[in-house]
Amino acid sequence: RTFLGWCTVESGRLAEGIDTLVKQRSFLETAYLVPWLLTYLCWLAEAYIRAEMLQEAKQALEQARDIFGRGGSYWYQVEGLRIEGLLAAHPQSNDAVLAEASFEQALLLARQRGQHGFALRAARDLAAHLADKGQPERARELLQDELRVFADQPVRGDRADAKALLCSLQNAPRG
Repeated sequence: RTFLGWCTVESGRLAEGIDTLVKQRSFLETAYLVPWLLTYLCWLAEAYIRAEMLQEAKQALEQARDIFGRGGSYWYQVEGLRIEGLLAAHPQSNDAVLAEASFEQALLLARQRGQHGFALRAARDLAAHLADKGQPERARELLQDELRVFADQPVRGDRADAKALLCSLQNAPRG
């Protein structure tokens, strides 16, 4: 059900997806499914950001950080950092320095761990952030570097999103 909740969020039905995710919280907490709890908290935080529920997103990320700090599963830690960047970059938060630092930390950690998919997601969000700050050339270079890993793979999902951003950056004026 948790995965279905995230799929609902990804399909654009935020309220319904968040409702499904929230209903799964007690099960995940009482079942001691730490790896899934961290994934869940990151999915919930990202859904809250998309729904402009920033305080709720912050609380979900704080709970995830607490679990990481107690030695919980580190597999999804990169996503937590990336989502912290999304929260900091949100217009209501408007903390460009924290956003960039969070995206860069997520990207570095993903690269160190060989988590190519998470690295691409962090690079995509960092590139979008850089482009918004008037640095399209740096954003282009970043995405091109990360997409090289996926050169022989089908273009869908996160790769399609990154390629679309790269195309829009290639059409942007060069500085």
